[in-house]
Amino acid sequence: MSKTFSFLAFVGLFMCCIACGTDSDSAIQYETEVVSTPTQGVVTTVKEVREGEFKIEDEEAVPTPDDSRIIAKWSDSTVDTFTLDEARLEEESGRRGGFMTAASYGLMGYMMGRSMGGFRPSSGAYVDQKTYNKVSNGAGARMQQTAKRTTISKPKSGFGGKSSSSSRSYGG
Repeated sequence: MSKTFSFLAFVGLFMCCIACGTDSDSAIQYETEVVSTPTQGVVTTVKEVREGEFKIEDEEAVPTPDDSRIIAKWSDSTVDTFTLDEARLEEESGRRGGFMTAASYGLMGYMMGRSMGGFRPSSGAYVDQKTYNKVSNGAGARMQQTAKRTTISKPKSGFGGKSSSSSRSYGG
């Protein structure tokens, strides 16, 4: 009996949604977006150009995101290597040093979660324009070409939409 009732309730709710959807004012409108996810990784080498300030010296594509690394070269000749997980921990902990900031403005930004569609590496994050061009035309182009693309739909407004707003009231 409860299975029949559940089925009838579902059908009734479905029919109600169809009926309500015919009114254009109450219909939810959707927009689609293509999300690109890197299938390759990147090794980003940053060097300290002034105390606490780093610039990207080089970036090379590597076979998988798990192979991604940040190689940080300090002016005192110290060199540290961070895996992608270690870099994410640095970012989440708020201990972002200058090397993390510099790396995140290059291709490593994709690995850290920036959208490949709406984000372009910043030429100012590189040691010079020649390096930026080399990376953009080399590793950057390969990463864009091999990225996995997924089309998603989301409401334009209302719950979860861009124009939705929320307010919270706290008693006290």
